[in-house]
Amino acid sequence: MSKLVRILQQYGLQPYQGEKLSSKTIKISTGDQYVVLKRSKNKHVEEKFQNVYKIAREHQLTNIVPLYLTRQNRMIVNGKSHVYYLTPWLKENVDPIPTYQMVLREIAIVHEKTKFEKKIDLSLVDEWYKKQKEKVRKSFNRFERWIASFEAKHFMSPAELLICHLYPTFRSVCQNLEYWYDEWATYIVDDKSVNLALCHGQLTPSHLLHTTKGAVLINWEKSFYGEPVQDLAIFFSTTCQSSNVNRDDLLAAFEAYIRHYKLKKSEIASLSLQMLHLEQMMKKLKQFVSNKELLTEIEWVRLFQRYLYYLEHMLYFQEQFKTQLVDEESDV
Repeated sequence: MSKLVRILQQYGLQPYQGEKLSSKTIKISTGDQYVVLKRSKNKHVEEKFQNVYKIAREHQLTNIVPLYLTRQNRMIVNGKSHVYYLTPWLKENVDPIPTYQMVLREIAIVHEKTKFEKKIDLSLVDEWYKKQKEKVRKSFNRFERWIASFEAKHFMSPAELLICHLYPTFRSVCQNLEYWYDEWATYIVDDKSVNLALCHGQLTPSHLLHTTKGAVLINWEKSFYGEPVQDLAIFFSTTCQSSNVNRDDLLAAFEAYIRHYKLKKSEIASLSLQMLHLEQMMKKLKQFVSNKELLTEIEWVRLFQRYLYYLEHMLYFQEQFKTQLVDEESDV
């Protein structure tokens, strides 16, 4: 409690009672109100917050959780190995709108209000996208070599069997990546620019609160200015790693997003490419092949099962995106 007292004194507040909400978050009563204290290891968080709240003021964004300022007019309090920041405790409300839709609707509003256009050097596009396609082919060839080495064994471990089972999905992902690189290259030449906007950086359903005063997005520690579809790719990545994902809910959420922020064709292609990322999976496969002792057999199986679920979900969404592009072109 002494640490809480020292931290809240910086805000001119006195803590009376604390309730641990998570390993990094405490709800605190100061007598006449509740506040939430968050701990972070991000030493650059104050710089990020200054940027986020400057943008929020400029664009009149009301769906970003406010921060308290210290007596020194700072957004954080420095500790020995962490930094701390304080927000109001916002009473949540019950809302019939599915959480997925709420999250993507609110971030779409942020993207739409803060976006700006940046011209790109088209002379670099052709060489870059061809290099990316070559990386995809090399990844697929390496994956095939690993499969062949597993199949050459008299007995395969459960993890090796699962990786072999991944083969058709992995092949389809690689084919889709090549397709979307071609599509992106075509569309970006027409656009001659990309849209950039304020991005949350770790967009998940847990980072949205639906309060009695409206929905707010919390935890902007990893915010940045970048392509809006980066937030969408992160969102899909964090929500699609199990078998029981409700795809219809996610599609409805995506539709809620594009009602508030209309994606260009090049952005849909970019989103697809980011959703189908293979870098982390290839890294884990390489670790598995070279040093299986890093994890137990059960842990490897669980890891690759999550990759399988994720990629199967992503392939489903690719087909929906392709259909959407076809429908848009037929309407022109």
